[in-house]
Amino acid sequence: GTSFALFFYDSEKIRSIFFKAKSAFKGEGVHVHQRVKKATTIAFVVFLSIQILLPIRHWYFNGDVNWTEEGHRLSWRMMLRSKGGYVNLYIEDRETGERTSVELDDYLTAKQKRVMATRPDVLWYFVQHLKKEQLKEGKDYAIHADGLVSLNGSLAKALYDPTTDLSKVNWNRFSENDWVVRD
Repeated sequence: GTSFALFFYDSEKIRSIFFKAKSAFKGEGVHVHQRVKKATTIAFVVFLSIQILLPIRHWYFNGDVNWTEEGHRLSWRMMLRSKGGYVNLYIEDRETGERTSVELDDYLTAKQKRVMATRPDVLWYFVQHLKKEQLKEGKDYAIHADGLVSLNGSLAKALYDPTTDLSKVNWNRFSENDWVVRD
């Protein structure tokens, strides 16, 4: 309540009540150095640009960002949606072509598996974890994902290209990822 007193009383009255020991400011005003003013302006313009461009970046991606998740986070696309599905990961020996299924229960909770099935960036980070594990053991296998995802109750479709070796791809935060299947 008392903080609003600043808006309703004369500055001399506020000083006499709350700051009796302080003398009143009698100067012309505060002088800000030109470099500080310019740096503050530049910082404000950069900050404002990020606040405008980050939420609208989804317009620069092909396909439905609700499906691919590219440009979805921190955007103005936060709407009600339902996305569910499953994904299986396979480790493939590059020489023999032999595939072994990754036992996801050994690594992830049920909730983490649901999230990974529908969000390509989460899948990519998990594949990087598997890749590091393999390299520690002196192995370098291909890792593939296969599964189906449904958006808002539609017919389930593949979200990930099952032929792509995910251990060799990158997650592009600001551009499209070829291994994510477009809707």
